[in-house]
Amino acid sequence: MRLKIPQKVGENLPHLSFVHIGAMLSLNIIFFFLELANNYKEDGNFNFKCRKYRFAILAYTEGLKQKCKDNELNAQLYNNRSACNFFLKNYR
Repeated sequence: MRLKIPQKVGENLPHLSFVHIGAMLSLNIIFFFLELANNYKEDGNFNFKCRKYRFAILAYTEGLKQKCKDNELNAQLYNNRSACNFFLKNYR
């Protein structure tokens, strides 16, 4: 649905309430954080393949800081970060 931009001060948006607009904005924010975390994961995977484990750890940590709601993606980020720590012999 295309939104009509009000031309005058008193003109309202048809068929959309503040609840609908707020819901659309919150969905966009959720997908933004999910996409951002996924991009950090891909960057970490690239660094892992190049054996740049410290850079990969930083990328995976940044992905986890995004607090996305996808538990599977978060589990992959934790798992990949722990694999990097294993290769660096950080056994703490």
